[in-house]
Amino acid sequence: EIMAPLLSLVLFTALTLQTTWAAKLDCFSKKADIVFIMDESASIQPEPFRDQKSFINNLIDNFDVKPDGTRIGLLSFGTYPRPQFDLKSFRDKARMMQEVTDLVQKGGNTYTWLALQMAMDRSFTARAGSRVDDPEVPKIAIVITDGNSQEPLKTRAAAAALRETGVSVFAIGVGSENMISREELMAISGEESHIFRVQSYDKLKNIEKNVLNAACVTEAPPTRPPVVIYKTCHDKEADVLFVMDTSENARPEQVDEMKNILVRLANSLDIGADKTRVGLITYSSTATLQFGFDAFDTHEDVYSQIMAVKADLHPQANLMEAFQMANNQNFNPETGGRTKIAKTLVLITPGKSSGRAQSINTAEQLKNDRGVKIIAIALEGASREELNKIAGSDSVIDVVIVGGVPAVTDRAAAKICHTQPPPNDFACGELRGIDLAFVMNTQSAGGHDQVYASEFMQKATEKFEIGPDEVQVSVVPAQCQSLPGFALNRYGTKPTLIEGMKINRQVSLGSLMTEVSTNTFTAANGARPKEEVDRVMVIVTDGTPDQESINQAATAKDDGIEVFVVGVGKKANSKALAKMASEPADTHVYQARTYEELVSNPQIVEGITTTVCQTGSG
Repeated sequence: EIMAPLLSLVLFTALTLQTTWAAKLDCFSKKADIVFIMDESASIQPEPFRDQKSFINNLIDNFDVKPDGTRIGLLSFGTYPRPQFDLKSFRDKARMMQEVTDLVQKGGNTYTWLALQMAMDRSFTARAGSRVDDPEVPKIAIVITDGNSQEPLKTRAAAAALRETGVSVFAIGVGSENMISREELMAISGEESHIFRVQSYDKLKNIEKNVLNAACVTEAPPTRPPVVIYKTCHDKEADVLFVMDTSENARPEQVDEMKNILVRLANSLDIGADKTRVGLITYSSTATLQFGFDAFDTHEDVYSQIMAVKADLHPQANLMEAFQMANNQNFNPETGGRTKIAKTLVLITPGKSSGRAQSINTAEQLKNDRGVKIIAIALEGASREELNKIAGSDSVIDVVIVGGVPAVTDRAAAKICHTQPPPNDFACGELRGIDLAFVMNTQSAGGHDQVYASEFMQKATEKFEIGPDEVQVSVVPAQCQSLPGFALNRYGTKPTLIEGMKINRQVSLGSLMTEVSTNTFTAANGARPKEEVDRVMVIVTDGTPDQESINQAATAKDDGIEVFVVGVGKKANSKALAKMASEPADTHVYQARTYEELVSNPQIVEGITTTVCQTGSG
C-alpha cells in the first residue's frame, strides 16, 4: 500500500525531469548566433552587475556552444560599447562563462544606440563569426539595460537598422517604468513579445526560462536581398574629397588599412565627370594635393592613385593646412568646385592633429563657407574628442568600434550618398536678374573696420551668380575720386568683384546718395532696363542720415529701387535709418554695434540676401 504511491511519485518525477530535459535539449541543440548586449553604465552597483553576469551565464549554459551549434558573443556598453568576445571567439563553454564572470564594469553613460550599432557593424558579420550566408541560422540579440538611453531617437534608429538586417532583438528592462520605459524597450525590440521586465537585477533569475524559451523558438526570418550602396549613389552628383593622415601618427599597417578603406569607399561611388568626383589630400608637416576633382573619372585611375600614396612619417600632422587647401582650392567655385551639388570631405586618421584648436576652427570655416559635410574615420589612436568637434559625433566612424573595412566603408558610403547639397547653394533659386549697388558711408571706420566693411560686401554677394545676365554689383560712387567705386558692368566675375570691393577712403552719405540718383542706375554705367531686372541698394553708414540723404533715398524708392540700410555704431539713429529704407523695416533695417559685428552677426547678411533673393525670384 505504501509502495504504490511511492512508485507513482518516482515515475511522475522521472517523467517531469525527462520533459524538462527534453525542452532544454531542444534549445541545447539549436543552431543560432546569439549576442548579449549588457549594460555596464555607472547606474549599476557592483552586486547587481554580478547578478547580470550570472543571468547571462545561466542562459549560456543552456546552449550547446560549438561552431556548428550555438555561437555566442558579448558586448558591454556605457558611454562606448566594448566587444568582450565575438561569435567565433569560444568553442569551450566553460572558458566563455569564465570570461563573463571576469568582466570588469567600466561605468559611463547609457549610450545604447552605439552598442546596437556595433552589434550590426561588427558582431553580426562574417568577420566576427556570424553565419551571415546561412539563412537557416537565426540571429538573436539580447539587450539588458536598467536605464533609458541618452539618445532615444538614435537608439530607435539603430535598433530598427539592426532588425532590418534580420536580427531578432529581445529587450530586458531592469527597474521601474520611470527608469526604463516600455516605449524604449519597444523601440529596441520592435515586438511586444520580445520585451521582458524585472524590478531589480537579482530578479533576472525569475525570467531565465521565459527568455530561454523565446530564444529557442526564434526562427530565421525570410531571406532579404543584400543592401547595395552603389544603387543609392547611382548617378549622384557630388564632390567627395578624401583627406588622409600620412604623418608619424600612422603605423605602416595603418597606412595600408587607410588606403584599403578609401579604395573600397571610392568603389562604392558612381564616379564620373558629371556624377561623383573624387579628390585626395594627404597631410603631415604640410598638406599635399595628390589629385583634384577633375583629374580622374574612372575607378581604376582613382584606385591606382590611392594605392600609390606613401607615408612620410613626419612628426607633425598639419590638418589645419589640409582643411585650408580644401576650402581655398578643392571646394572653391572659383577654382573648379561645383555648386548646387553635395559636398563631402572624408577625413581618415589614426592620431591627433598638431594644432587641435586650429584644426577645429578651419573645419568649421570649411563647413560654413562651402557647405561641406565632414565625415571622420577614426583608426586606433585617433582622438575621438577632436573628431567629434570637427565632424560632429554622428559623423565619426570608429574602426575599432565598427570593426572591419567593409562595415566602415559601407557606413561612410551611406553617409556620402545621403548628403544633400548645401542650402546656401540654392539661396536664390532662379533669379531674373538684379542690379545691386552698395553705398558705403564709412566715415568713422579705421583700417581694420574698412576690411570688415569690404568683407561684409563679399559675404553679401557670395550667394549670387555674378554676370551680365544675372547679378551685377556696383560700389557707389563709380567716378568719385575720393572713394574708389565702380559701375554695375565693371566686373563680370566674382574674383574681380571681390578685389574691387576694397575700401580705403570716405565721403559724405549725402554725396553718395546724389551719385546714386544721377549716375549709378543708368545705362552708361551698365544698368539694365528696370523693366527687365530688379534694382537693389544696400546702404552701410556709421552716422545718422541727414535730410538730404533721406530725400535721395525717397527718390530711389519712388523709382522702384529696393533700399536696405545697415547702421554701424552708436551714431546710427534707428528712426532715421528706417526713414531711408524700404518697408517693412524689420527686413530692411539692420544695426551692428561695430564693423566686426557687421561680419560676425550672420543675421545681417542672411536677412538681406534672403529678402533680395525673394525679390529676384518673384
